[in-house]
Order: sequence, then C-alpha cells, then structure tokens
Amino acid sequence: MSQAIEIVLADGEYRLDSRLLAQQLGYDHKVLLQSIRRHRARLEAKAALLQNEAVLKHQTYRGTTRQSYYLLDERQCLILAGSLKKGQEADEWHDTLVDAFLQARERVRQLEQAGANPPPSAIHTLTDALRSRALSNLASVPEGYFSVMGELFKHLYNLEALIGHAIDENAMIEISVGQLWSTYAREVLHVPDCDRCTYPHRCPDGRTVQAYAYPLHYETAFSKWIWYDYFPRHFPAYQRYRAHRVAVSSSRYGLLAERTHTDRHHLKG
Repeated sequence: MSQAIEIVLADGEYRLDSRLLAQQLGYDHKVLLQSIRRHRARLEAKAALLQNEAVLKHQTYRGTTRQSYYLLDERQCLILAGSLKKGQEADEWHDTLVDAFLQARERVRQLEQAGANPPPSAIHTLTDALRSRALSNLASVPEGYFSVMGELFKHLYNLEALIGHAIDENAMIEISVGQLWSTYAREVLHVPDCDRCTYPHRCPDGRTVQAYAYPLHYETAFSKWIWYDYFPRHFPAYQRYRAHRVAVSSSRYGLLAERTHTDRHHLKG
C-alpha cells in the first residue's frame, strides 16, 4: 500500500472513494469501474451505489472533462477487492479494508467521547448560523468548483453533534477553515494557484470580498482534511479563541453597563 486508507463519512455512512481504492489496489480507475459494472447487482444488493462526478481541468489545453467515481461502503469495497485480488493477497486486502473501516469508526467514537453531550438545542448553534451565509453565496461559486464555506456547511452538522461543543452563533469559523485549508492545499496537496479561482463572497457585515474556490476533484481531499486534520488538531485552539473573545466582549459590555448605571446615578443625584 502506498499510504493509509482514509475513510470518509458520507450521508451518514462510512465510504471510500473508488479512485483511492483503485490506487491502493494498484489498478487504473478504469479497471475498477469495469469491475463495478460487472458486479453491479452484488454491489447494490445491500446498499445503493453512490455515484459522483468530478470536473477535471486539462494541463495541456484549456478545457475540462468529467470523471465518474463512486463512494463505496465497506461491503462494496470488499467485493471489489475480492474480484481483483486472488488467494492470499485477497485475504490480506480483506483484513486491510476491514481495519481501515474499523479505525474510521473508532476515530468518530473518540470524538463522541470527547464531547460532553450538550442540550440538543445548543448542539447546532453554529450550523444554524452558518446556513444563511452558505446558501446566500452558493450561487456565486463557479461551475465545476466548490467553496470552503459550502463544503464546511455540509460536514458541520454531523461534526458539531459529534464533538458536542457548540460555538457562539457569531463565530465565523469559515475564516479559520479557509486559511488552514489554503495552506494545506498548497503545501501538502501541491495545488497550483492556477487551479483555484475566485468568486464574489458576501460577508455578514455586507462587504463583498474575493474568496477562493477549488476544483471539484479536491472535494474528497477536503472531506478527509476537515474530519481527520482540522477538527482533531486545529478546532480546539479556535474554540478557545472564540471563548476568549466572547468573554472579553461580555466583560466590556458589563463594564460599559456598570459605567452607564453609575453615570445615570450621578445625573439623578
């Protein structure tokens, strides 16, 4: 195997990108697609095949092509690996895939244990606040690209419930996520600047800024990063930052209210 197998949570189920499975198994993605077509009845016997489409930009000439891929559940991955690998190698891949899905479930279980199970009404405070901002900017994102805010909103509902810690409704977590994802995309994924584009993004205060959008074929990479990098590693620091900002704001408000009350008392006197 060239690298660890990263499982993502899609539609409430653990899934593996068919492109990544093909790469791990050592085959061209076209070979895996042929196997999917050949075994489609078996693959769909217990669960639907989730088909997606990525838009790929050509490096040698201007233009794009569309690439179909699937998000496969554990059973579907095992069937496909068994159809392409034989004997002892098939057994080894069976164990490897089972372990990868078990590890994904364990990571989520640890996130659940880290949370304190807050009241249900408080769990999705940030998701509810982010919804209108995400939807208002969705139409501005160019065809074939995704925005950080849009993808963050898709994942945040589940993540906010799992971590068990709501943030105040005024938190603009998309700024933190956008900055760290930009660094990760550039330094780890080596996404060239020419692959990104900008779109007019309207801020809550009414300002319009130029925000980056990324090609759709980086969506899976973003999903893995947000689940296995940003929230485990960076979110606690952001949460402490927001708690400090809220505390400072509350203190200032309280001091201002106290001064106002004192001033009124002196005026009455």
